[in-house]
Amino acid sequence: MEASVVPGIAGLLMLIGMGGGLGLPLGVPPEPEDPTLAQVAPQECLFYCRWAGTAEPDPQSTNQVEQLLAEPEIEHLATEIERLVAKGLRRAVLEEEGPKAAAVVDDLLPLAKRGLTRPGAGFVSRLQIAPGGPDVQAGLLLNLGDAAARLKAALEKHQQRSIPDAVESVEIGGDTYYRITPPNPDAPVFSWGVKEGYFGVGVGEGAIEGMLERAQTDPPEWLVTIGRQLPVPRRSTVTYVDVEALRKTILPLADDPEAERVVKALGLGRVKSLVSVRGLDETGFVAKALVELDGDPEGLLRLAAGKPLDVEDLAPIPSDATIALAARL
Repeated sequence: MEASVVPGIAGLLMLIGMGGGLGLPLGVPPEPEDPTLAQVAPQECLFYCRWAGTAEPDPQSTNQVEQLLAEPEIEHLATEIERLVAKGLRRAVLEEEGPKAAAVVDDLLPLAKRGLTRPGAGFVSRLQIAPGGPDVQAGLLLNLGDAAARLKAALEKHQQRSIPDAVESVEIGGDTYYRITPPNPDAPVFSWGVKEGYFGVGVGEGAIEGMLERAQTDPPEWLVTIGRQLPVPRRSTVTYVDVEALRKTILPLADDPEAERVVKALGLGRVKSLVSVRGLDETGFVAKALVELDGDPEGLLRLAAGKPLDVEDLAPIPSDATIALAARL
């Protein structure tokens, strides 16, 4: 493989590993957790992310982040950003793809917003790269409530218009789901459907069936352990990445010793897993991360092994600072 590809692979590992901080800005302030989204997590898991629904900010809350989000100016700013993003996206799709594609955006964009503000979880349980194509098993589950039926109707309409020959109806667990077979016979199949207000998508054979079975069981022990290790009173997101398994899957694709050297320099060579939990406590925003290592930290991660900051290190920061950052290198 060309050397120019090596930084890309290392960057992908870094992106997956660090996850942009290992948490998306979802579920702030969080709604109560949906236990089903924890139950569908697979026992053998490469990647898992769960986010809470976004609750209405309470201006009387003791949490200062929630107080800020309840300010009318902040609410107006969020609404305006949402409007501009939707307008820009529709215009771009209209110019590039035409009126039919823009109509799809009109139908699905409000439902996509609903999905980001409702509880959800996504996972990858298997990823193997074979000569014919990837062997993947992954899933997405969204608790959309009454919006699930509207999303189902919109997807049924557009898949019938766009890919009627690739879609078939299948019965899974007594409900009707749709299975989409890609033109490439080596590509994984997609299945999707709606059940009791949940919208589920499965990638690979048996993904949907597996989610339905696990939804009737207890959460996997590794996920329960995360809750004990990184307690946060009001959790917004929980993210888990099996870096060791992903490294073993992706690095051989480079076929170049430079790739392994770059990964070690980034500090990911001995990382087994990365976990992040984000949310709110009584007064502010909380972000906790846990790095599991096989041996001593190396590369960039050695920077995290030094003495932590103490109160004296923060003394130079003025008391009226709007934003402050303190770090030790």
